[in-house]
Amino acid sequence: MALPSDTHSSPSPSGHGLPPVEPPSARFILQLFVVPAVIVTIIVLVWLLFNWLAQMGSDPTKYVAALRSNSKARWQAAASLADVLNDVRNADLKRDHRLAQELATLLSDELQRPTDADEQVMLDVYLCRALGEFSVPEVVPPLVEAAGRTRPEDIGVRQAALEGLAVVASNLPAADNPYASDMSLALITAAGDGDAQIRSAAAFALGVLGDSSSTNQLQKMLSDVYPDVRYNAATGLARHGHAGALPVILEMLDPAEQASLKLETDDQAREFKRNLITVNGLQAAETIYRALPSTDQQTLRGAVERLTDKEQPADIRLKATEELRQFEANSAAAPAA
Repeated sequence: MALPSDTHSSPSPSGHGLPPVEPPSARFILQLFVVPAVIVTIIVLVWLLFNWLAQMGSDPTKYVAALRSNSKARWQAAASLADVLNDVRNADLKRDHRLAQELATLLSDELQRPTDADEQVMLDVYLCRALGEFSVPEVVPPLVEAAGRTRPEDIGVRQAALEGLAVVASNLPAADNPYASDMSLALITAAGDGDAQIRSAAAFALGVLGDSSSTNQLQKMLSDVYPDVRYNAATGLARHGHAGALPVILEMLDPAEQASLKLETDDQAREFKRNLITVNGLQAAETIYRALPSTDQQTLRGAVERLTDKEQPADIRLKATEELRQFEANSAAAPAA
């Protein structure tokens, strides 16, 4: 009987039959140590970034510190702060006196810098728009200061400040605004500016403010040579039921009116602006209709009926038709004379 073969025989002392032992290659070390290290580093950096963002989100005043830093993080902080302010869940933030004061101080400090560098102007414009989102009085003084700048290179900053004041006026009741008279004076001063864009922005803000000084100024602006100024003045007066705005509103509703389109450079821009003016005119017509005597109501109704013509854009025809129905409803609801 044959004996079984020995399967547990010892290796030969000379290592015969095994692969040779060689030092590890650079590629092997790269795959084994370097690549995992890079992946771990990236994970840690991403975690740190999200942790930093989370910490910033818990204290928005840190955005202000970043805005002051003049570093690359400035504009990231600006975008993050804008997102926070635009989030409807953060409505309380717009009433945060501390945050508003820090931004207001930052704008005041920036306005003292004698520079016209593009980034500086961009920051000033940004701060004006951001301050306009708040509904606390602390934001008014620096916006008034920015609106009153006199250097030609500050046109963009002044316009942003006027727009910011308009938003503040809509969010902050005059009774809660100790700077209301300063605001009104700044807007009336801007209404007499030599630059049409500044006058136009001032007219819009005055229409939102709506006190007696503002409406008196708006009535003067109905005859401004620049169409956009007239239109903003008319819509502002209509918002407060002033029948004197009717002639300019009729001009806005006239499809043949071209004066306001001269500055537009192409057909698409002209069509867009023509429609925008018409829609704004229709909204103003709705608010002013009840304040008009019957003869002027008929005149206004005729202007709106012409906008239902098939030659007009579909959205304008639809809006005009809805407006005529609203006129009918207002007439039916009005008490008999």
